[in-house]
Amino acid sequence: MAINLESSSELFITEVQETLQNHRAFAGVVLERHGLEGTTANFPVGGIGQFNEDGFGGGDIAVSALDETNVPISVGNFHYKTTIGGGYKTLFSYDKIIENAKQHGLAGAQALDKLLIDALYNTGGGVTRFEKVPVNFGPSIGLSVAKLSSATDRLMDSGVSLMTNKNCPVPALARTDLKQDSTFSSWDFNMKRPLMTNQLPGYLDIAFYTVGSAGENAIPRNGIGTAGDPFVYDVLVLAEDSSRIVFNRELTSTINWNPLEDRWELVSSFTARGGVLLPGAIKNMVVHVVITP
Repeated sequence: MAINLESSSELFITEVQETLQNHRAFAGVVLERHGLEGTTANFPVGGIGQFNEDGFGGGDIAVSALDETNVPISVGNFHYKTTIGGGYKTLFSYDKIIENAKQHGLAGAQALDKLLIDALYNTGGGVTRFEKVPVNFGPSIGLSVAKLSSATDRLMDSGVSLMTNKNCPVPALARTDLKQDSTFSSWDFNMKRPLMTNQLPGYLDIAFYTVGSAGENAIPRNGIGTAGDPFVYDVLVLAEDSSRIVFNRELTSTINWNPLEDRWELVSSFTARGGVLLPGAIKNMVVHVVITP
């Protein structure tokens, strides 16, 4: 049965958004700002102010210093385009549109995740901005409760509130050492049973967001994963307000019939960028991972 433009558009847009929502690995790691007008968002970032004791004389009240700085985030424009040949208008058309929609949704999810990866790892000095929990901290060179505990304590020492949401984008291969940490896997310390469910529940008030190494949203690493040359990851624990993802335009999708080219043209696009506002609210756990002894 032939497919018309109206029904194909509804099908495509719905499938893209559903796939996008289900596959964003880092949705919720940091705060987002939507509805930006223009190309640059400016965030005033201040220090911790102090009250002045002025006495009871009724004189002028001194103005307190904010020590405020401005952090700009300039957005970029991103597109993803595929086509479906006109012959599919009467042959497997719905299947082709759904398959393209899934690809748009998956590409969009990874692209939005990469905004955060770029902000944390690839711009502004990368991880050199963040206080380091060294690889030999605690009993293991891998991801461990000792490193997580130290990272959270260092966050609070830097002024991050105990009530602030703290998140950790974690590489999939780094999970193994953590799940084998006796403190993390023992019922005495963790009732969630991570070894039985293969999930990383929130621990030490940290929420985990796992991502693999196959996509553009992968957490950067060095090494080849052997005992002599392990994968080296910088695994970050961050307060959710340490960074922002800024949107001028949400990810939207369209499908149009181009009769001159005898094809459907499917386009998804968004305008956004990520940036770090408070480097002190991010701590870097250096983690080694060996997958080939």
